[in-house]
Amino acid sequence: MKSKLLYIAYYWEDEFSPLGIQSKRYVEGLCKFYNITVVYRTKEPTRSNVLISESNIKLLPFYTKDYSIWDRRIKKYLIALNDFFSIDDYIWSRKVQRVINFNEYRYLIIASNPFTIQTIGIANNKYIKYIPHLYDPLVDNTFAHLSRFGNFLRKKYEKKIITRANLIFVSNELHKSVLIKRYQLLNDSRIYIVPFCTDLKILDVKKVSQTYKQPLILIHTGNIYGDRKLDLLINTLIYLKDRDADIANRIQLHFYGNISYEEKVRVLNNELNDIVHFFPFIHQINLYRKIASVDGLLLINPGIEIDVFYPSKLCEYLTFEKIIVSISTPVSASNSDILESGNLLFYNDQIKNFADALMNLLNDKNYYANEIRSNFWVKFTPENTATLISNHLEKLK
Repeated sequence: MKSKLLYIAYYWEDEFSPLGIQSKRYVEGLCKFYNITVVYRTKEPTRSNVLISESNIKLLPFYTKDYSIWDRRIKKYLIALNDFFSIDDYIWSRKVQRVINFNEYRYLIIASNPFTIQTIGIANNKYIKYIPHLYDPLVDNTFAHLSRFGNFLRKKYEKKIITRANLIFVSNELHKSVLIKRYQLLNDSRIYIVPFCTDLKILDVKKVSQTYKQPLILIHTGNIYGDRKLDLLINTLIYLKDRDADIANRIQLHFYGNISYEEKVRVLNNELNDIVHFFPFIHQINLYRKIASVDGLLLINPGIEIDVFYPSKLCEYLTFEKIIVSISTPVSASNSDILESGNLLFYNDQIKNFADALMNLLNDKNYYANEIRSNFWVKFTPENTATLISNHLEKLK
């Protein structure tokens, strides 16, 4: 008989959020091993606490207000709590508590964000096996830019999560090593790496994909803001433009997502808007078709000293088996997979190296084709990640 698993995925309905997308993919694989109830946030009061049976899982939405007066006051007056504590989310968590009170589940997995909802697991770890699945880091979130006191509070809260958890899932080796060092978990067998999932719909899109002869087109998906900047890209394009006046007819870079105003202005000021083009988010399947039709992919990581964020889109990139050009820092969570899969990695000071690689692709779009490892993406399938999770969960007594 399958064990009962309660999976709390606050952003389940958000089709543009990696948090919602990844939760759906994990559950897709896990439903083969467990009887799963998914609890998530809804913005529609009439749907709250109405059980939905769908395939092999049960869906149970709970309503919460969106940015109430209390949370607006926190954002204004209690800046140290920003981005990791919310009154609305805490009230939502209390509603979810009823599900645990009146049902017997063996496992409780909570998808990391918003971090306030981890209080559910902290409060119930004596009665249910509590597993925080930390898609994103809490303390090492450089996008938050908190005060020293804010970071102090985050560390206190993260420590509470780590010490109360029966198991901890993270997405990459770097995040795991940071937590082990911070909490002296060297002899602790509770923390495991569970990769993000790819989307198997990509395989169908690949079958009918068609690339074009000219020019060379590289695509980037996702947001560019904060510490994620276009420094190397802009400097390299300036370098190439000085040497080839016709470069705009030979290469095009397409960005799909939210791009900061500052980066758009930099592109315009450097007269690169004939090469670099910005587009809004589009539906995922349409984005896959765009990716399938281009020559390669861009991955731009934050330019920070230690980057424990693993971009979930990399799993999808790898599934297309096209050349990936990654701009990163020496200590970044995605570097090992980029190199092991046979793709290209550059740091922000490597203008000449980056320019040479682009010239290689301009002269021959298949220049690096034999370097790319086929089927590297298989480890990211929902079935394989679910098997990994199941093996870890079965270790719990």
